[in-house]
Amino acid sequence: MCRQVKGMLRQYTASLVVVLVAALVARYPSLLDPLAETYVRACARLAGYWRYHHVPPYVVAAIALILLMSASFLGVALLRELAGLYRIGRRYTRPGGLAVEDWSHLAETVGIGERLRVLDGAAACAFCAGLLRPRVYVSQGLLSALTPREVEAVLRHEAHHLRRRDPLRLFFLDLARRLAAPLPVARVLLDRARVEIELAADRAVLQQVPVEVLASALIKVAGARPAVPPLAAAAGLTPDQARVAALLGRPVAIRFDVRDALVSVLVQVIIGAVIGHLAAQPFLMTPICDACPSF
Repeated sequence: MCRQVKGMLRQYTASLVVVLVAALVARYPSLLDPLAETYVRACARLAGYWRYHHVPPYVVAAIALILLMSASFLGVALLRELAGLYRIGRRYTRPGGLAVEDWSHLAETVGIGERLRVLDGAAACAFCAGLLRPRVYVSQGLLSALTPREVEAVLRHEAHHLRRRDPLRLFFLDLARRLAAPLPVARVLLDRARVEIELAADRAVLQQVPVEVLASALIKVAGARPAVPPLAAAAGLTPDQARVAALLGRPVAIRFDVRDALVSVLVQVIIGAVIGHLAAQPFLMTPICDACPSF
């Protein structure tokens, strides 16, 4: 019983933190005073241009706090992604050319061209990474472990990610997943979207390559100690259960947990109640805008 409780606490830590912060803000609205005062002063300057100057200051302050936190998450995630790309390009890419000659013709055939990079190392990995100009990275260990036909399946998979700029989509999906951590149902929906991106790449491969070849490549990667790239926005050859099920013709489903739905609803109700509570709180600063009511 104790172990189950600990497991639930770990699973819903973000939800619990948000509820505690919301309770703290509801109990001590003065914590939002700096943002609320900034809003009132801005209201005085923009009264002639801004239709929504009558919004209660504490509500605006709470929304501004959420937006500031979201911007911080975006900045940190972007820095981590750029740092990961720099480390890959600096330390792991084989020097002396944009692509290894042995695979340059195949890279041209599948649509990767000069964006193929071969990484040193015995670990097996293949992924597409890069936010604005994505590239395909394949390790030497993977190329050694697979047959030429299986390498073609891998490169076609990554070429699909390259054409659709999936690393950029995955970056924002990962960011949204972090921001939606307090809402377990939202996390499930975002996980579904991520899986669908990989399944779409598999379907593109199967138009040119037999299913047995792609399945064989996945099995070999699973048994070859795959290396995970240090990036959130990397669309790679990951042999997860959903992809295996799809190759076997089974339905792919990421189901909701009833507890996830209940926790998500509870968190939203609490946040809504706190916003309503803040809207009713008097703001002690004297209005400096003639158009504003006395809050």
